[in-house]
Parts: sequence; structure tokens; C-alpha cells
Amino acid sequence: HQLAPLEHALQDSWQRDKARTSQHDPDILLLNIDERSLAEMAPQVGRWPWPRSVYADLLNGILPQHPQAVVFDVLMSDPNVEDPQGDAYFVDTATASPLVFMPMVRLEHADDSQGLRLADFATRLGLIRTPSANPDARVAMILPFGNLATTGRIGTTNFLLDDDGMGRRYALYQDVEGWHVPSLPLRLALAFGYPLPAQQDFLLNWGGDPVQRPSLSFVDVYRDTQREHPQGLAKSLAGKLVLIGSTAPQLHDSV
Repeated sequence: HQLAPLEHALQDSWQRDKARTSQHDPDILLLNIDERSLAEMAPQVGRWPWPRSVYADLLNGILPQHPQAVVFDVLMSDPNVEDPQGDAYFVDTATASPLVFMPMVRLEHADDSQGLRLADFATRLGLIRTPSANPDARVAMILPFGNLATTGRIGTTNFLLDDDGMGRRYALYQDVEGWHVPSLPLRLALAFGYPLPAQQDFLLNWGGDPVQRPSLSFVDVYRDTQREHPQGLAKSLAGKLVLIGSTAPQLHDSV
């Protein structure tokens, strides 16, 4: 423990150097809900949070381009009581495609005894039961609303922090009394046959400067998909793992 600060400093220095000299994975593309997207879409669809129909329209525009997957880093836990039709449109669109993946969150400091009984929901949520699984185990979680939670294409986005408050590792899954609750990256890896580390968590190995990562503004792609004659921007998503997330500071959820 006394050497932990030195170890962290060496890891951080190595990662910064590696990020400056390595390349981003060209097959991963961020569809960025940036500040420009928030400002320019407000007159058309209103202020954030946007109606879920916006995401449904986007999916209907980009899924025909055959991306490898479309992964939401936008937690949609509560139905919009003022727009049930928009919610239903999005749920129908997202659940119909095997390429759409959604996040969930484990409430790490909540009372698990008041949460979901895993034996009742494991199959629908795609949890992994080990031989030592406690049949009465419960866990406090925030799930995507409605049928979005029961596709099996969901995973946690919780982040591991070291004792100095920095995140250097990521968990493949969280073990809850013998039940493995998969992370969103693990869910993707299992779906597409990516190699997995042998251990439960692993040291993050960043490639490329995060500021320079391949990305497109959400508003540009959305507008292109809604044109009568698209200009082809959505076609650039073909074969990509498309991550829908935000770098807008005001949303406090940067990817």
C-alpha cells in the first residue's frame, strides 16, 4: 500500500505516453451528443433530454447501413409520461434489431436487499449464474425502461476507482453472490466473439488521445438521416461499432 502512489504515477505516465504515440481503433466511432448538437437540435426537438423518438428516427436511418453495433451510453431508465408514443416507437425500434445495446447501472452504495431478486430476472436480463449462485441474492440496479431491459443486450457502465479517485481498471462483470452481472463491454465481447481477459477486471489500455478519437456530431448524422435525399454521412457508419454518448460538459456524463 505504501508504494501505491508511485505505482499509480508510473502507470499514468506510461498511459499518457502511449496515448500520444498510439492510434485509435478505426472501427469504433463516437456519435457525439456535443454542445453543438444540444444547441442546434433544441429548436426542432426541444431541450435535453430529447424525446426518445429522436433516437428511433436515428436508428432507422443508420441500421440499414449495417454498423457492427450501436451502443447507447445514454441511460434511459424512466418512461416519458408526456410522450408514451415516442417511448413505444423507440422501444420497438431498438428491441427489433440485434445490433442495439443499452446500458444499466448497479447502485453500489444502495441497499441490495431492496433490489431485484436475481433468480427471478436472470434469464430476462442475461445474467450469468455460477454454481455458487445464491438463489435469494438481490441487487440494487437502474435498468432501462420497459422491454429495453429484457433483450439480453444490456450491461453495466459502472467505473472502478482506485483509492486516489482515478479510474485505471474496468470490470468485465460484477459478482453478486455468485451471479455475474456483465458490463456493457463484456456483453459486446460475448456477442461478437472478441477475446476476453482471464481475470474479472483488467487495466485499461487507452489507445490514442481521447480528444482526437474518431467521432461525428449527433446533429449532423441525425439531420442527414432525416433528409429526403441523404448526403451519405450515415454510410460512414457501415461496419463501425457506433457509440452514442456525450462529451457536452453540461450533461456531466462524458464518454
